[in-house]
Amino acid sequence: MKTFYSSAFVSLILAFFLFLSAKSEPIIIRQGENHPPFSTILAPAEGEEIFENTFLSKPLEIELYDDFYCDACDHFALNALRQLKADTMDIGKGNLRVFFGPPETDEKRMTAVMAVKCAGDQGKFWELYEKIHEEKPEGRKTIDPLAKSLKIDMAKYAQCMESERYREEIGIEREQAAEKKAFHRPTLLINGYRLIGDQPIENIKKVIDEATRKPPNL
Repeated sequence: MKTFYSSAFVSLILAFFLFLSAKSEPIIIRQGENHPPFSTILAPAEGEEIFENTFLSKPLEIELYDDFYCDACDHFALNALRQLKADTMDIGKGNLRVFFGPPETDEKRMTAVMAVKCAGDQGKFWELYEKIHEEKPEGRKTIDPLAKSLKIDMAKYAQCMESERYREEIGIEREQAAEKKAFHRPTLLINGYRLIGDQPIENIKKVIDEATRKPPNL
């Protein structure tokens, strides 16, 4: 009986998100390993232009709405995202941008996000980003040693952290996530396609192929 109710709950959640997508149609549905109820892919809404600036000769626009201290986010960041980054940003085939926007009152997450942004000032965003996803440090006492291991200027890093230079920017990202309905983490937006949950790289590649397909009439 428990299995029946569990399956019914998962089906209800998936149906709810499909309803929220209005006229969007799912092109692939594959449950993720960590967040099965929230793992789906939605095509752009009917009538939404997606082909402008999306041909293979032009860059992909990829936005990741991420979080720390989230099992699905950790798994995604250390697996599919690594490959996606290598296949796009690292070789100049696309723009990959990461946004966070944790709750203002969640100091643990705010500290982690500010740390990666401060490390980013010295070109070490991705290095600290991966270390935090791998080791899940909590608070500056455990995050700062990770930053130091990257051989950055710790005085500049400390000044950035203590001034909370990025608090306002994080607030803007929080608002942007709400505007784009990126309510669950991780969420990828690729040229109008919405990938929710811990998607495998195979699914992401299928979406990229579809998003960059030249329309038949052109």
